[in-house]
Amino acid sequence: MHNRIRSSARIFLSILLLVGIGIWMSSCSKKSSNPVSPPPATGNATVNGVVKDAGAAGNPVLAGATVQIVGSTTSATSNANGMFTLSLSPGVTHTISVTKTGYSLNQVVTNLAAGTTKDVTVNLLQAGNTQTVTVSSGGTVTDTKSNAVLKLPSGFVSTSGNVSVTVTGLDPTTEQVRALPGGLQAVDANGNAKYLQPVSFAEYTVKDANGNVLQFNSSASSGANIELPIPASLRGKPGYKTGDPIECYVYDPTDGKWKTPVPGVVGPSSVDGNPAIKATIFHLSWYGGAPALNQRACISGYVKNSNGTPAVGADVEAFPGGTGTTDSKGFYDIDAAPSSNVRVVASVLSGSLISTAEIVVYTTTPTDSCYAAPDLTLGLPQQGTFEVNATLYKSGSGSSTFDFAVASITLKTPAGTTSNYDGADVQVGYGSQFTPLPTAGSGSYMAYTGMLNAANFSLAAGQQYEIKIDFDKNGTTDATGFVRMVGVSTITYPTDGSTLPNHFTATWNDNGSATPGYSADYWLTISGDSASRFFVTTTPSKVVGDGSVDSSFYGYYLSNAPLPGGQYSMSVWSFNGPAGFLTVGDQLPNINGQNVTGYMYSYFFSDPVTFNSSGLPSTAAPGYSSRQQHWKAPLALANFYKRIPNIIKKKAGISAPKR
Repeated sequence: MHNRIRSSARIFLSILLLVGIGIWMSSCSKKSSNPVSPPPATGNATVNGVVKDAGAAGNPVLAGATVQIVGSTTSATSNANGMFTLSLSPGVTHTISVTKTGYSLNQVVTNLAAGTTKDVTVNLLQAGNTQTVTVSSGGTVTDTKSNAVLKLPSGFVSTSGNVSVTVTGLDPTTEQVRALPGGLQAVDANGNAKYLQPVSFAEYTVKDANGNVLQFNSSASSGANIELPIPASLRGKPGYKTGDPIECYVYDPTDGKWKTPVPGVVGPSSVDGNPAIKATIFHLSWYGGAPALNQRACISGYVKNSNGTPAVGADVEAFPGGTGTTDSKGFYDIDAAPSSNVRVVASVLSGSLISTAEIVVYTTTPTDSCYAAPDLTLGLPQQGTFEVNATLYKSGSGSSTFDFAVASITLKTPAGTTSNYDGADVQVGYGSQFTPLPTAGSGSYMAYTGMLNAANFSLAAGQQYEIKIDFDKNGTTDATGFVRMVGVSTITYPTDGSTLPNHFTATWNDNGSATPGYSADYWLTISGDSASRFFVTTTPSKVVGDGSVDSSFYGYYLSNAPLPGGQYSMSVWSFNGPAGFLTVGDQLPNINGQNVTGYMYSYFFSDPVTFNSSGLPSTAAPGYSSRQQHWKAPLALANFYKRIPNIIKKKAGISAPKR
């Protein structure tokens, strides 16, 4: 454990620090306790992989997944970083199954030469609806998330009693396509290799009380009927209308191929009436309604690292399509389905770090030349740790306010080195109202009132705001955080220009306080030529000059000695976020994601009022010591001032702190 100074949003807590707010927090270095297993002995082939959740926001890693070579006892378990290593016999085609309780099956098929290594990313989809069905009577199970349906006849498995039936629907027009096993390589009824044009999929699984997977009983009273919903984006298009035929292929987990097509036809769903592919099946596994394509297309492209150098040995995979590896110059050629939207994913796995990039291209009809895809740039390694600080702030009063949102992102590698990160998409808002925060360089992102493309940006008092961060700009949110925006605080006493005794009660109104669940900390500052006072409170009032000494604030005692005669300026700053002003020690982050730790705060800076102190006690003033404590900003706080962008110094009218 070590102490360090952390700014709550590199830019804006700095403003607080200017006038004497020092927030010291302690943190622990984060190191993986589950390193990847060492590579196997020379002569074997190696598969290094990472297991991820295809349906969850940010595509997080999955620990505890079982990885096994089909037909052998060789297996591994994904560690806390979702990673695994397997040693394979070279020159042999292996089917590698990846399973986890509560998730669908996925597989990887590979054949590697001795001494070679392949990096893979395997995505699993959270299992859909599971119901108990009595074998003797059969029944219907519907995945409520997708409306995929399985209607089972009596005697559908060769056992008796109750079994559990799970239906997991998959929409290949979404990010769920990552979880499809087999790369959509298919074999038609004549044994010819084809690619499938993905339309709709579902996994149908039956297990007994011991968790054993059961297969369909060929002696059942009839086949099982399935319904695969047509995705909304395909409804009404040619080939997907009522009465159109679409074959349904079954996935064979023994060799990783889609095969044995059965006839299907589009008709109204029994659940919601929308178009669905209906077919009768005699096997339980993944099923896909997908036209088989007679020819293949080719995609060629270039993969580079984040620094612009060629990415050598990167694994490239097409959905639907084949796989490949970049050559010594970063180029690749891979098979893909023709006349289709194809998702191309490149990845490099090194130790506990994985870098990825992806793009969707539309392939034309098959030709002798490959479709030239745009370049892919690998993102920075995602197994590092992103540290995020974000701040929402408002200053001014009435209709004249200045609103500002800022975030800073730092990438910390496992080696402990840090760097500013400018490659993310960041937005702040609530509901459907989100404002992008463009990069401002040096790891900072900001939007403010009057800025181009954010002229009407404003922050609503009491509103719960969310930050969304897409670190690799792939369209998925990798981290989120929430904070409630503090209200506008208006000083009600003293009034501007008034003269007061050296002991009085300061009061203010907060227009966010009527919001259910609202709370705020207040930082009251009084500064003048003769003395300065700083107070922290959770209520909209504070007794000033009663001779007490407030409790220690991060190691500094805050004096409440009576005010000497002279002129003073008073401001109220409101604060919301993790822990608050009054808590010392570790702060619980409120921005979270895979390998992400972050803090989000909100502030309001009121317009100051000016008043005079007579230097004389009021009639209600208690006795007090004449000793006065003068607090001045530590050198570290003055150094923080240097980090504030000039635009903020100008807007807020802030000068360097006095020492």
